[in-house]
This record gives sequence, C-alpha cells and structure tokens, in this order.
Amino acid sequence: MGLIPRNFLRYETPAMVAELTIGRNQDVNSRVYEQAEVTTGVPPRRLGASAVRLGGSFGTGWFREPSAAVETTRSFAQVDLSVPSATLGARATLTGTMTYRYAWYGTGAAMGIVTGNTSLTYRLSERTSFVLSYRVLEVASGATPFQFDTIPADDLVNEATALLTRSGFRLGPLATTVFGGVSYDFRTTSPSLVAGFSGRDDPRLALTLSGSYNLKSSEFKVTLDAGAQVGLGSRVTVYTVYNTRTGSFEEFDYGLTARLCDCFQVVLKYRQARKEFWLEVGLAPNPTMRFPGGNAP
Repeated sequence: MGLIPRNFLRYETPAMVAELTIGRNQDVNSRVYEQAEVTTGVPPRRLGASAVRLGGSFGTGWFREPSAAVETTRSFAQVDLSVPSATLGARATLTGTMTYRYAWYGTGAAMGIVTGNTSLTYRLSERTSFVLSYRVLEVASGATPFQFDTIPADDLVNEATALLTRSGFRLGPLATTVFGGVSYDFRTTSPSLVAGFSGRDDPRLALTLSGSYNLKSSEFKVTLDAGAQVGLGSRVTVYTVYNTRTGSFEEFDYGLTARLCDCFQVVLKYRQARKEFWLEVGLAPNPTMRFPGGNAP
C-alpha cells in the first residue's frame, strides 16, 4: 500500500483538449512509475456526409520506472475511427470504433497497438435481433521498454461473436434481454458457446449474467457484471469471473464511486482475487470539468 499522488492541468475547448500530468502513477498490476507528460487531442469529427468520424491525439513526456530500471522519454500518436450509429437498409445498424496507437521511446524502441470493437445488428422482429460483433486488442508491431506500458497476454483479444437476442422480458423492475450464440477466439483458435441475460432499470440498477463454454479446453466460465445506484451521485459495482474447471474466481472486484459534490469524487475498489485495494480521489477546480481518468481497473 502506498500513496500515488498525481497532478493534472487540463485545458479544453470544443476544438481540442490538452492535459499535463505530473507525479507518480501506478498500473493495474501495481507497478509504480513517475511521469511528466503532456497530451493533446482532437474530438472525433464527421468525415463529410458519412457516418464515420475521425479523431486523434498526440502526447510526449518523460517516464521513470524503478522496478524495470528504465528512465526515458515516450511519445505517441493515435488515430481514432468511429461509427456511432449507421443505418444499413431498413433492418441493420452498424456501430464501432477502431484505434491505432504508435509509441516511440528514447531508447529507440517502438510499439504499435490496434484496438477495435465493432457490432452489426440485424433486426429480425420488434423484439428479436441477430448481432455479429468483433473486438480486438493486439500488439501490431514492436515492444515497449517499460513494464507498465506492456499489455498483459491475458488482456490481448481477437474474437468474433454471433448472438441471437430477444428483449421485452421483465424481471421485477428490470427490462431484460436474453441472448445466446457462439464466439471464436482467433488467438487460441477455439470456439465457445455463449448464453446469458442482461437487465436494466436506469439509472438505478444494471446487471449482466452470462456463461461461456470453451469447446476446445472444456472450460466453463460464469461472469457477473452488476452496478447499482446508492444515494445521489454514488454507485456500487461488482464484477466476477468464476472458472468451474479450476473452482476459483479469476476476477472478483467490488467498487464504489461517490461524487460528494460537483468538484470532488472518490473511487474505491477492492480486487479480491488479486488482493489489491484502490483509492482514487479526484478534485476538479470547475464543476463543468470532467474528472481525469484514473488507473483503477
């Protein structure tokens, strides 16, 4: 346990955002590093009359990671493509994001990362839909000299999913959708069967309970993702992944986000499976400013 102080200075206009970050930081695996970094970004803008939007960001700074004995600069450029919602014919809707980030370091190393999440929904009836989705997080090239900048192998994903969904059910106060289908992991070349349901009672309660059976490894995993509003401006969350083959929780996280006033926010998170406790305090000088994104997983 330790104190991880960070200072943010943010400037925002409709055309751009700039942010200066100075202080200590920590990644989701508790690796501490020091940084002095400035970033700037352009919000997504529509490309002509199409539904596609283009945005980007750039950053440069100095970093020091004691555990890896590395101290050097890092700069990055990022391009973001997104389709908030595009209607294809009378029944189909496309949404998605795709990001390419290229970082280069003072050591001469460089790394490219591709991130994407795309979904095509075809409405079969008023309550039934077929959803084809694809998500990816891959290191396209190179490597980083820092440990905190390294993407864990377990977080890499290259997966396509086909689901049949049906909505219109009620579970108490929850408007519920049930779903089932198949997914394919291109990294492990393994198919899985997927089924579950999700329910919402905005803004008070939201939950998703699902199960997946890997046809290659015979692993069956149960995932619960739930959040509930408690009082004005506060929300509790629970996220668990249970592996029935190993008889253990791969993830078990509790969280509390409390916005105590317009300018003050506290985030608490306990990761039981990893025995980690997170505390983040956000202070904004102006109620109209958003709180900087923290590192609590």
